[in-house]
Order: sequence, then C-alpha cells, then structure tokens
Amino acid sequence: MNSIKMTLNSLGVGGIQLGASIDTVTPMAPFNSDDRKLYLPDPGPEVWFRYLGDITEIKGAEGGIFSARSVYFSMGNDRMINRIVIHPDTTHDKPIEDILKATYGPGWVSSGGMGNLGGVNTYTMYLYNSRDKRSQICYTKTTSSDFGIDEIIFNLVADAQNVLNYKLVFRSWAQTE
Repeated sequence: MNSIKMTLNSLGVGGIQLGASIDTVTPMAPFNSDDRKLYLPDPGPEVWFRYLGDITEIKGAEGGIFSARSVYFSMGNDRMINRIVIHPDTTHDKPIEDILKATYGPGWVSSGGMGNLGGVNTYTMYLYNSRDKRSQICYTKTTSSDFGIDEIIFNLVADAQNVLNYKLVFRSWAQTE
C-alpha cells in the first residue's frame, strides 16, 4: 500500500474534513467486526468508517510530524462527517501536544481518569480550538495501554449534540499491537 502524507488543518487532516460528505474520502471501509474487537461504536457501527490509507506522515505547524495507526470518522443523517478520531502511532519526532499547540495555539490541559486511584492519573487531555473557532481538537494521552490508546478527536463546535452522541469507546481488555 502506498504511504500517504497529510497535513493537519482546522477541520481535520488532509482530505478527511468535518462537514464534508463521507463520499469524498477514499479509500475507506465501513466499521466492521475487526474494528469492534477494539472499539464499541456509539451510536452504532453503521455511522462509523475507517480510513484505509497507510498514513505515514501527519504534519502540523513548525514541521512537527507523526504517523497514524488508524483514522476513523462518523457521519450524521446527512452523510456529512461529524467526528474524526485519529490514533497516533507511538513514534513521533516531538510530543504530539507540542505539534497541536504549534498548529492550533495554546490550549487547556486536564488530567484524571479511573478516579485517580492511588493518586495515579491515567490520562492527560489537551483541548484546542482551531484559530477560526469552528472546530475543537481534543488529544487524550494515556499513561498505560490498560486505560486506552492515545487519540486525537476533531469536532465542530456548533455541533454539540454530536459531541455527546458519537464516540468510539476503547475496549480496555482488548489486545493492541
């Protein structure tokens, strides 16, 4: 499969854009039984799709680069993309939060998870707004694969209903590579 290079932008990554028709994304496949081994799709698998390209480079501002192990996106009733989920690969040239900060500007940081048992945080969440304030980008960085995998989520700010109803829940008991 050819390696694909994409650039982060205010509405997604490369040609995978919030508000665009899902028909504009190729190659893609419907969410399937293999995807369900790792994720519980909400509201259901029929609205979720997986990008099939081998993304070897996602470039942000100031030359920050990382690759993606997977990219998923969901559609609303109008067949328009309403959420994008990127699972970054574990190797990158600089911290992803620094790449996102250089791309979208300063954000907010929050730590927590699992009730902070024993004072241990299981994730750190970084929130950014695109410079035009149309989209919100959330990067969740986990401290252990027992609590999930890192993910970058794109949402349209004006589409708050989808933020609540569309998600991929990582099956913490699933085996990852």
